[in-house]
Amino acid sequence: TGGYYGHADLDPEQVITEGLPQRGDNWDLLDHALQEKGDSAFRGTTAQITYPDGNGASSWAGDGGYVYELTCVPTWDVNKHIQGRRLVSEWAVGKDRFGGNLALGEHESAVSSRVPPEHIKRYGRVVESVNGLLYVPRNSWVENPNWDPQFCKYSVSDRYCVESK
Repeated sequence: TGGYYGHADLDPEQVITEGLPQRGDNWDLLDHALQEKGDSAFRGTTAQITYPDGNGASSWAGDGGYVYELTCVPTWDVNKHIQGRRLVSEWAVGKDRFGGNLALGEHESAVSSRVPPEHIKRYGRVVESVNGLLYVPRNSWVENPNWDPQFCKYSVSDRYCVESK
């Protein structure tokens, strides 16, 4: 599926030409969610650019940063997949011993950190509204000429993909 990925420091023209670079070699989703080791092979994405509570890819990018729409890549629902895997207490018993994601409100999914340019549909610059909400204006999206919707026919979900013939 994919989602929206927000970042403040990546050059968008380089991203749509070269893709998002690989980082880290740790494929443990719980380690990614806890962010304690700094070697995650995942990138966090969200299903919405901005959620009503202000979270989302636009808040991760910040004012002036960029949001990238990623399509047709394997995606893991972080909250779903780590529920009950985080040790809360050695002394607790039963269901109180293990918990889920500490950052439940992020609405995070995870994709491989390496995303080829063919899987990046577009990018947009984040701005702040007069009320302080971060968002990407509809008319500011820049389409990626390297995006290839043909990859979507291999995806298990067409949530972020167009039907390719």
